[in-house]
Amino acid sequence: KHIYQFVSRGLDRSGQSVKLILLTINAINGYKIAPEELDGIMSDLERTIVVSLRLGDVTTRYSSFQYVVMLPGLEEDDAKKVAMRICDTFNEIKDKDNIIVQYVIGNVEAKKRDWKDK
Repeated sequence: KHIYQFVSRGLDRSGQSVKLILLTINAINGYKIAPEELDGIMSDLERTIVVSLRLGDVTTRYSSFQYVVMLPGLEEDDAKKVAMRICDTFNEIKDKDNIIVQYVIGNVEAKKRDWKDK
């Protein structure tokens, strides 16, 4: 949350675009993911994300089954390439056929500083 606020405040000055990718682990075909299994799956996803990002990119665990990635300076097509690379790499290393990772891409919007913000 703090990184998002920091980046959104800086966008107004820089004019740079920042893409946000939300990666979500999902079970398919009625498969149930056990909590202890989910930890290992999320660790695999984290490793996949880290090796797929550039030096200035940011990632953090968003929930027990989601990661969020912030990509400064990228346009929509490039953000899709990053998301697809993460998904493809994850699908190659995972050991369960009933688990997939899906993504959505959005924009970080510039936030003008309000006098009430601290």
